[in-house]
Amino acid sequence: MLVIEWALGKCMKHFNQEASDYRCLRVVQWAFKVILWITGVKVTVIGKENVPDEPVLFIANHRSYFDILLTYSRCRRLTGYVAKKEMEKIPLLSTWMRFVYCLFLDRENPREGLKTILQAEEGITVLATGGSGPEAVRLYEEYRPDVLLMDIRMEPVSGLEAAEEILAEYPEANILFLTTFSDDEYIIKALRLGAKGYILKQDFEGIVPALDAVAGGQAVFGGGIAGKIPSLLHQSPPHDYGRYGISKKEREIIEEVAKGFCNKEIAARLFLSEGTVRNYISVILEKLGLRDRTQLAIYYFTGGNV
Repeated sequence: MLVIEWALGKCMKHFNQEASDYRCLRVVQWAFKVILWITGVKVTVIGKENVPDEPVLFIANHRSYFDILLTYSRCRRLTGYVAKKEMEKIPLLSTWMRFVYCLFLDRENPREGLKTILQAEEGITVLATGGSGPEAVRLYEEYRPDVLLMDIRMEPVSGLEAAEEILAEYPEANILFLTTFSDDEYIIKALRLGAKGYILKQDFEGIVPALDAVAGGQAVFGGGIAGKIPSLLHQSPPHDYGRYGISKKEREIIEEVAKGFCNKEIAARLFLSEGTVRNYISVILEKLGLRDRTQLAIYYFTGGNV
């Protein structure tokens, strides 16, 4: 029966993707319910009314295979799902689970788990992964990625030390820190190094948008961090931009960049075209002798100390 359903599903994909996906979903759910019936499991659900009608992703802290059987068999609609990597060992069933966009994560290896999730995103290619500062430097030199996503604390060389080495050699590098530590000292050093972003692992849903933003030339700082930056950098009284030939309009753009707005947003706020904003920023960076908009923001907040 499963072989016949698989063949039908392959044919339907060419005509109606959604119908094919639903067919795969029901087959997997049927298999799970059969397993529950064979094992004599009786299910009582409490709080079902609190579950959203149309979830888009389900992640559970599985303690056993039965967690997966119980939860996935009750998904009413197409639902992205994250299951433990051990489920891949079950022949045929794991194939069907892939058909309904299930990701299999190794919970003992968070780095590989993050890689699996990122690779499932359209437009993102994970070129390589590493676990230490020296590896980060070597892999950046080898692959030259659009964005380097890196932790702060690594051995024997920290992420900050690795970033410093990379940026000294490749000042155009886009480095985004992903960490559990929101220590003020780390944030300040990351900013002064020229990192393009600093987000916390707790803000998991913000990782992909942050990668897209950094790849697009923006600076990104996660929740709870952006608001700390002015006080951390000890904002000084406005200094004399005139000696650098900075016009009033250029000062306005510097302030907008410091607030974290992208070129498109600045253009809308100042009634300019996006291309004009881009040209203004290039001229400003040249006048002030700065490398990028991250350094420009630091320059604004510190009164010229970069």
